[in-house]
Amino acid sequence: MQMPRKIFIPFYLTALLAVSLMQTTGVQTQNRAPQDQSWNRRVDGAGEYQNVLEVSGRVEITRAFKMPDALDLKSICQAKQDAERRTFLSAEGYLSALENSVEASRQQIEIIWLHNELGQLWSYRGEMANAIKHFESVRAAKDDTSNVRQAAVLELARGWKDDPDTLTILKDRAVNDATPEAEWEDWRSGVRDVALQAITRGWPDDPDTLVLLRERAKNDPTRWLREKAKELADRIEARNSGGN
Repeated sequence: MQMPRKIFIPFYLTALLAVSLMQTTGVQTQNRAPQDQSWNRRVDGAGEYQNVLEVSGRVEITRAFKMPDALDLKSICQAKQDAERRTFLSAEGYLSALENSVEASRQQIEIIWLHNELGQLWSYRGEMANAIKHFESVRAAKDDTSNVRQAAVLELARGWKDDPDTLTILKDRAVNDATPEAEWEDWRSGVRDVALQAITRGWPDDPDTLVLLRERAKNDPTRWLREKAKELADRIEARNSGGN
């Protein structure tokens, strides 16, 4: 039985857009206040540079820290140790429970957040080998969600071309999805790539398609995708002018 359109489109909006919460490793959930962990103290006129995620565990420990008597140094040190212990136990226990549950596939955002938190906590302890393992798990999980979003894009373009929301969603993913990342040279696949190709195939005569392709050919952060967008735009222009 086919899913009613008004239910189906919000479902794919969730698959495509909610995962954009994971465009940085500092994924948030509805119960956690946002924390700015990027080192970006750029002043006007300083030029451009890449933001770097702070890796110290400072935020995670502070969140669990309960300030004792501010004049009692020993109590403050003990409170810091207690905060570290509680945070580790909570994160490790919750992560283990989620990863071993039957609902693990539906808890990917929370699992990614916990791996990121544990990476930060191991950094706080100075054990970077363990920290890196958790950060690598974050990256692997983000790649998996990219595959989910690619499948959703293809299904929208294939089965829901006549829905007025479909093209809007595809355009958004063609510009705003996190993948492919700028450094992806060997792995030439990603949601922005799939969305651009779907738009080119499904809406070649829409005047906005050529505008979008030219804009992506100029501004997409991934070099090979800029080249592909230019190729797609040239192909549409050649067809429109009667070329081969």
